[in-house]
Amino acid sequence: MSTGDPNIDKLIFGLLGVVGGVILREILSYLGSVRCVVSDFAWKKTGYPPEYTFFIKIFNERRVGTGLRDVDVKFFDDEYKEIATDRPRDHQFGHHLDKLNLPSGEWTIQKLRAGDLKDDPRRRNELIGAMDRSMKIQLVARLPNGGVFQMDIPETGKENSKRIVGALPSWLWPFSGGTDNRR
Repeated sequence: MSTGDPNIDKLIFGLLGVVGGVILREILSYLGSVRCVVSDFAWKKTGYPPEYTFFIKIFNERRVGTGLRDVDVKFFDDEYKEIATDRPRDHQFGHHLDKLNLPSGEWTIQKLRAGDLKDDPRRRNELIGAMDRSMKIQLVARLPNGGVFQMDIPETGKENSKRIVGALPSWLWPFSGGTDNRR
């Protein structure tokens, strides 16, 4: 495409570049990533009933809010067979963590504690067994698009578990945060 005048051609291509860049930036801001850190996992095996607590810290880089629903904690043995599943509760108010809203551009920090496995007397032995036999613990939640978000919960005293959930694969856009940084 050429007008025959190099100055007009430069102006047209410059304007197309600016407009294209603005549009691309807007699209990518809606597709951004969500950064998640799980930390400070602690067992309280003394006393009755036993309990666990941990923090989940999430930053939503996207321009629109999002969220997680049906948040569970799963316990696995050394053969990666599921031992128990628990629906954790908010540490302060005690309600189940059925949903976690993630406003745009903000940190969401939530301290969680043992849920039904601690609170239901019929299931306390299940928690005690999970505490004794589990080799791996995972946070599992459902995403708005129907996908499942899984993240390892670090053992007491271990480095925080980090995960970036990106909208674009890293091979397509290396700055999208589309990598899976599980530890």
